[in-house]
Amino acid sequence: MLEIENIKWLENWISDMFKFKSTNKNPLIIRTIDNPGWRISINLEDTYFYSKSIDYQEREVDDSDWVQFWVKDGFFQAAGGARNLNQMLGIFRQWVETGIY
Repeated sequence: MLEIENIKWLENWISDMFKFKSTNKNPLIIRTIDNPGWRISINLEDTYFYSKSIDYQEREVDDSDWVQFWVKDGFFQAAGGARNLNQMLGIFRQWVETGIY
């Protein structure tokens, strides 16, 4: 159920953040990568988080269970293994809700 909660939370956050702003193009991009895995890019323009940063962090359990994330130049960026999408969304959610990472 937590997976759905993170997706619902992200839907609400995107809707709330960009409801009245038409300038932010592509606020969220989620795509697959070839090793296999996921890549997330969230444009933080016009949000409180735009000027914030997170130094590059990496967590690796093994070749298929890994996550990298950072915030730089107004973008939250994350990459991870094929089964780590929810974890990456959870990292973004925790950072937004608590400011910690």
